[in-house]
This record gives sequence, C-alpha cells and structure tokens, in this order.
Amino acid sequence: MALSLTLNWRNHVWGYWINLGVISVADLGFIFFVLVPGYIDLIPGILGPTFWILGGLLTSIAYPR
Repeated sequence: MALSLTLNWRNHVWGYWINLGVISVADLGFIFFVLVPGYIDLIPGILGPTFWILGGLLTSIAYPR
C-alpha cells in the first residue's frame, strides 16, 4: 500500500497498475468466493464488481490523456 501510494503521489504509471492489480485480486476473490457460491444475492452483490469494471475501464481510457 505504501509503495502504490508513493507512486501515485508522484503520478507514476507503476502506481496505477499496482493499485489496479490489487483491487482486481480483491474483487475477483469476492466474485469467486462470495457471489458464485450464492452467499449474497446476485442483484445487490453484482453492483460492486460492476463499478470495479466500469471504473477500471474508464480510468484506463482516461489515463494516457
């Protein structure tokens, strides 16, 4: 966390990729270990991963600009 915060503070591209990787691992774990087995209903549970995909996509598009 300290590494990615330091890199993001300096607007380094590696900080972006480290943060995206860490949050992706966390959200994929949520999807595979909570949503797929059915511990949470699909309709409210899919909202977080939807924002993760949308945020990652839009941030990746906007980052080079």
